Amino acid sequence: MKQLLHVLIVMSLTVGGMTRIVSNDLVLAQTAPPLQIHTLKGQLFAIQGEVYLLRDATGRFVRVRVEKETKKVRPLVAGEKIEAQVSQDGRALSLRPAQ
Repeated sequence: MKQLLHVLIVMSLTVGGMTRIVSNDLVLAQTAPPLQIHTLKGQLFAIQGEVYLLRDATGRFVRVRVEKETKKVRPLVAGEKIEAQVSQDGRALSLRPAQ
């Protein structure tokens, strides 16, 4: 009987702790800042693996990380003018030739 009581106490503490962990994760997920996206326009200066190097209108070089999820109309080549939708952490969400 005593062992059963100990098992029940341990189980209730474990379930209570799990509930607290899950509820904390839900609060964090709800308060995360929205993803900020900005558009970069410029010349595709170089392609270095999964990093595209863009030169914007002011002459500044910007590195953009291209992943398999990045949407592309077609393969791009160095030298062409492009437009990139980029997240705040530098990931390209979409790439296309500039118009």
